[in-house]
This record gives sequence, structure tokens and C-alpha cells, in this order.
Amino acid sequence: MGDYVITITVNSGVFSLGNGASGTTVFKGANATLGTRNMLKRVEFGTGITAINAYCFYQYYSLESVTFPNNIKTFNNCSFYHCYNLKQVTIPSGTTAINAATCFSSCYRLVSISIPNTVTTIGYLSFQSDYALKSLSIPTSVTSLGGSVIG
Repeated sequence: MGDYVITITVNSGVFSLGNGASGTTVFKGANATLGTRNMLKRVEFGTGITAINAYCFYQYYSLESVTFPNNIKTFNNCSFYHCYNLKQVTIPSGTTAINAATCFSSCYRLVSISIPNTVTTIGYLSFQSDYALKSLSIPTSVTSLGGSVIG
């Protein structure tokens, strides 16, 4: 079986995928329609997406890279939780919040994450168990920081 690359383009709204996801669904969940989540290597989002909802890429073990447009405002609970092979994340300059618990937790190979100075909120356990992450720079714009963000 080959690797899969998905390019996601929507005109507006919130992207949702997977179990427990809510909001506007671009295509049905990982377990039902996609069935290939253990082969998905890369996702590229179009400019119409404004948020990544809860559990969108939960347990996408083989996901290595994600490209986000600048107009994403929020990342929500468990958006990329247990994406073991995700290596680098650049939070877009338009983002204001990495909300709720475990947004990028248990991304064991995550080496680098760049957080812009537009982010004001980083939720509880957002980068917990990211063992390859050696440092994390929290911008001075962050006014709400959850507990155990890294560790």
C-alpha cells in the first residue's frame, strides 16, 4: 500500500475529522471513510479553514507533516494527539489559541514547534509527552497558559 497525501480546501469554516469531531465536516471520519489514517503522511490545508476541531487527527500515527494557512485562529482539544511521527509544526501567524488539553501531546518525534506572537492561549498538556522536543519558546503574547504544557 502507498502513502497518502490529502490537500484540503474549503471556502470557509471549521475543519473537522474523526471521532468526536464537531462543526462543519469536510469529509467523514478517519475510522469510517478514510480508513487509511495509518498511511497518511502529509496534509496541506487550503486558505478557507479557520480552526482545527477536536480529535481531527487523533491517532494518525504515520502523519509526518502538516501545512497550515495563516488564517487558522484556533487549534482545539486533541487535534493532533498521538501523531507519533509528526516532526515539525509551525503554528500560523494568524493563530490566537492552542486550546484545551493535549492538542499536540504524544507526538513523540516532534522536534520543533514554532509559536507566533499572535498566540494568547496555550491549553493544559498541549505538548505533553513530546519526547524529542528539546525546548519550547512561549511568546510574551501568551496571557493564559495551562498546566503541564510540556513534559
